[in-house]
Amino acid sequence: MQKQYDVTWDYCRTSMIPIGKKYGIDAVFALTKAEDVFRGIEKCLYSDGETLHFKKRGDLPCIRAKQVNRGIIMKQMNFKFKDMEFGVKIKDRYEQEEVDAILYYLKNTELMDSIAANTYKETDICVSTYRPCYVSLVCKKIRGKLRVYVHITIEGVSKPKQDRFGNFKHNKGKGIVGCDIGTQTIAYTTETKAGLKNLAERGSCIEVNERKERRIYRAMDRSRRAMNPDNYNEDGT
Repeated sequence: MQKQYDVTWDYCRTSMIPIGKKYGIDAVFALTKAEDVFRGIEKCLYSDGETLHFKKRGDLPCIRAKQVNRGIIMKQMNFKFKDMEFGVKIKDRYEQEEVDAILYYLKNTELMDSIAANTYKETDICVSTYRPCYVSLVCKKIRGKLRVYVHITIEGVSKPKQDRFGNFKHNKGKGIVGCDIGTQTIAYTTETKAGLKNLAERGSCIEVNERKERRIYRAMDRSRRAMNPDNYNEDGT
């Protein structure tokens, strides 16, 4: 049925080719946008999506190529987009650590990849390699001025933020957390994260506590019957 009505990835990809040529869009940008469109289609077909949404008029674009060496070309920490060349301006310690991690990967690509592959094979643990996956140009209007930021998507967990004295920011136990506790689950949200957790998973710990609770209830019942024999019938009710 999807083939009959042209709701397939191949049709989406090939349909984007003439659109890219019409508006002078590089092929890698057109392919990336086609993937975004089909991801929305798949969400409607197989997940909880109900309808496809278009970009609102006036929304600023995000220019993204899914390959780091095409469209927005990255070489070390310098970038090239069409005829423009630009670099990264490092403002704080956090950005410096992120940049150093990326540069270390670029200098030791084979070593980092082999370490990550072997670690995952032996322990099922994913190692943060800080491999640059792709680069985006994100447009934002701040205080009335249009600004364009370089957004680098890298492979791995973000470096912890520190102040200029080396003290870690956002330590545990600080900040505002909102919670919504239900009968079975608890939802929580912070400025940087939102999640949903079960209040209790059945396991060995729960079963042990339930056995203790049953023994306490039986002991209480025996004590109540022994101390109040006149309040019970001969059949124990």
